[in-house]
Amino acid sequence: LADTLVFARGGSIVPTRERRRRSSALMQRDPFTLYVYASRTGSASGQLYVDDGESYDYENGSFIERDLIFANATLESRPSVRTDASGEQSAFAAAMAAVRIERVVVVGLLRTFTTATVVEGDHERSVDVSCGDTECTIRDPAVHITNDWAIRLA
Repeated sequence: LADTLVFARGGSIVPTRERRRRSSALMQRDPFTLYVYASRTGSASGQLYVDDGESYDYENGSFIERDLIFANATLESRPSVRTDASGEQSAFAAAMAAVRIERVVVVGLLRTFTTATVVEGDHERSVDVSCGDTECTIRDPAVHITNDWAIRLA
């Protein structure tokens, strides 16, 4: 019962929060793990959507929605087409600015990698990548859910 079998379609990116809490309200500022299930062509896409989980404020733009794209061994986060700079959205994004991605797991790659270059704004840094038989894991790329960023595997 400790493991859960997951069937995921190649080409999907699934964001999760993996810290165990007594309620979902306590998870609001917990970091995310991104599971990237590469297609046969080595690409994937998905979205990360976050709102307060309690109110209807999302109707007024109080949410974060990011497009996640994986191609050519690079994972990118960009604002979705529904994202704008409204006051409600900006205020919510400011409140969630410290929430980060704590891990990226890429499944279905045809080769292994040892490092990744993380680019967020004007900052660039290198992080280690650990690869097993079926997946590569990037631990703590320390990118934030509200920012544009890219993680290039090398």
